[in-house]
Amino acid sequence: MYYIAPFTYWIGGILSTVLSGQSVVCDQKDFNFFTPPPGQTCGEYASSWVSTTTGYLMDLNSTSVCRYCQYTMADEVCITLPILSF
Repeated sequence: MYYIAPFTYWIGGILSTVLSGQSVVCDQKDFNFFTPPPGQTCGEYASSWVSTTTGYLMDLNSTSVCRYCQYTMADEVCITLPILSF
């Protein structure tokens, strides 16, 4: 019934129009945390990997805890929502 309801497509159209092109700023609870190897900063350790995927690293100069947000733009989030991926 989900795909039969016209409301599904109306909401999907509105959300994709309003959110398209908006940048994403992750909240503290949305970050993925990891530790770089000793003697390396987050930028040195992970920036080549991040350049091949979506998302961004917070505080490239940190040597203790790296914070990675998997989204940069709202369009990347919308792709994962069932209401917008028909």
